[in-house]
Amino acid sequence: LREARIVVYRKGKILDKTYGKGYYLVEFSYDHDEFIVHVSDIDTSDEYVKKISRPKAHALIKFYKYDYDAMADNLMVDGNELIVNKMSKFGSYTVEF
Repeated sequence: LREARIVVYRKGKILDKTYGKGYYLVEFSYDHDEFIVHVSDIDTSDEYVKKISRPKAHALIKFYKYDYDAMADNLMVDGNELIVNKMSKFGSYTVEF
């Protein structure tokens, strides 16, 4: 990850994963071209990164009504992949990463 990025959210969260739950550090940030979702597993040091174009990120953030905490609550680690659980209290949304 670039040092010059702007971090807009960083918090420890319990997230769903393929088998059970895990404790992760979740970070959302921006660099020049992209919105970056960075999740680190506290127990194993595994890291997951999704880079989303600014237009797609804007649509996703708007869907969550600019509530980064709600967006973080809907992340899930599925095997070696980080996904956004598209069903939430805000309805359903599909985003292609």
